Amino acid sequence: MPVPVQTAAGRRNQETFTALLNAMSQPGAVQLLHGGAALTQIAAALLDLEVSAYTADETLQPCLRETGAALKPAREAQYLFFSSLDADALGAVGSAQVGSPLNPHQAATLVVSVRLNAGEGQLWSLTGPGIPGEAAIQVGAPAALLDAFLTLRERQNFPLGWDVFLIDGLQVVGLPRSTRIRVLAVA
Repeated sequence: MPVPVQTAAGRRNQETFTALLNAMSQPGAVQLLHGGAALTQIAAALLDLEVSAYTADETLQPCLRETGAALKPAREAQYLFFSSLDADALGAVGSAQVGSPLNPHQAATLVVSVRLNAGEGQLWSLTGPGIPGEAAIQVGAPAALLDAFLTLRERQNFPLGWDVFLIDGLQVVGLPRSTRIRVLAVA
């Protein structure tokens, strides 16, 4: 029986998926992706013919289409990709699926580009499953946008809400919906 040969793209997708899995199981811990644009790597690792995706970024749309995922409006998509956190992105985030009490797994996953631990933005304290005690990350984006994002996130009671990946270059931090976030300081 022939043994399938893993391609370079398949290996990269597997490495990316492992980094994302580690990010979600260790909220707040920075995981590193290997080479290439992070948003396209994540799309290639997570999306396929059976899921739907959204992005307003016209340069990212062809990459999402290549995965076979159906491109849908933000309120219908399972995966939402944002190349920056701006006012338009907040509108889409506010309409993203949060699941239901009977089907919390139907919530959207958000992939958002921000600055991480770069000496700017808000310092967040993270607590919850997968975090021994407390973790801290610094998230760089305009404070008003981060406050609005956190307000949208806090409206949902666990198990409802979104799972979030924060991306900066090749760094990724996972924030499962079970993670509690408290703003410690604004730099």
